[in-house]
This record gives sequence, structure tokens and C-alpha cells, in this order.
Amino acid sequence: METEHGEETPPPAIPSGTVAILRDGQSGLEVLLVRRPASERDTFSGLWVFPGGKVEAGDITHGDDEVRSALRAAVRETQEEVALQLEHHELVPLNRWEPKPVKALAKRFSAWVFLARATDAEVVVDGVEIREHDWFAPRHAMNLHSEGEIGLSPPTWHTLHELGQHHSVDHVLAWATNRAPEHYYSSFGEDSGHTVIVWHGDELVDGNADARHRLWLIDGAWRYERNV
Repeated sequence: METEHGEETPPPAIPSGTVAILRDGQSGLEVLLVRRPASERDTFSGLWVFPGGKVEAGDITHGDDEVRSALRAAVRETQEEVALQLEHHELVPLNRWEPKPVKALAKRFSAWVFLARATDAEVVVDGVEIREHDWFAPRHAMNLHSEGEIGLSPPTWHTLHELGQHHSVDHVLAWATNRAPEHYYSSFGEDSGHTVIVWHGDELVDGNADARHRLWLIDGAWRYERNV
């Protein structure tokens, strides 16, 4: 697509929905992660992610907003990928993620992350889109990422960081239900020689001097900083 001046404009972000499925484990809160197979065509190749995917035509109903369509996609994809049937009304919207359009990013997703309590059903991966799964304590998954044992995208890492502040499914669902979802419109930059992803409130976006709302990439590991 081109503007009237002949410049290319990036394609719109692809609507999608993903769901962090939660259960109470022996040592506290646990979340289901699935691993994407290695593929040059997959934006999340080899990463551990939450079940989910892009919004398809069948997920869209007349009069729906983006959240409802993304919720339907999250429920459908969860059924397809790990054979868990979630109830639409039990999903709680957490945050929406979208990277700022840049030429180097050929494909972008506008991804809603939802929370849901696990059912008693067994997780069965489809063997095609997903071949591995596991239940992780959020902080343990983050530690494995820091040690280079597993790969996590920034939205997944940040979601785990938020989940890691809570000790039970009841606690995290109550917290999420009583807050407004945040929209993370990610910009990429550099500060002090390190790559940073910055969001609303950070001084590099729209905040005051020394305001921080960012994710640092330091020695291959993410470090979150927020003072706004």
C-alpha cells in the first residue's frame, strides 16, 4: 500500500487472541505454556507462548468489538491446539499488545491476552501447530528464559511478570476483573547501549524526564522497569 506521496504504509496489525490458562499447583499459581515449532514462516518460531491465534472470519459477529472477536479466536484456538474447551463468559481480558509499525516488521499482531481458569480436562496438543506443552510457575518460566533455557516473546514475558505477583487463581482473576486492561503499543529503541521496548508513560514516548515504562534487553534477558 502506498500514500499519495508514493511512500509505503505498513499493513494493519492482524487481530488475534490468546489466553493464559491458570491452575493452582502444589507450590502456587501455574500457567500453561505451549511451544511453537521451528519455522521460518512463524513469527513466534520456537518460542513458548499461550494458546491462541489470529481472528478468523467465523470469530466475527455483527456488532462485535475487537475484544469479543479476539475472545472467540482465543477460545477456538485453545480448543484446536490443546483440546481444552473454555467458556467464553469466564475469560477475563488482561491487556492488548501491538508493536508500532516499522518497515523491518513485515507482520504485526494486535493481540488481546485473556485469563482463564483451567478445566479438569487433559491437555492434548494437536501435534501440528503445537508439539510441546508444560505448566510453569510464572517466575520459574522467567528464570528459565533468563538462563537461555526457553524463549519468550516480550508480551509473554511481561504477562508472566504480572502473574508472578499473585499466589492463586482466585487472587489473580479478582485482580484482573477489577482493573481496566492496558494497551501496550510497543516502540523499540536504545538507551545506555541496551535495546529497550517502551510504552505509554515512558520518557521516550510521552512521559516526563526520567519516567520509565519499559523492558530492557540486557545480556540476553529481559528486565522490566516502571515508575509511572
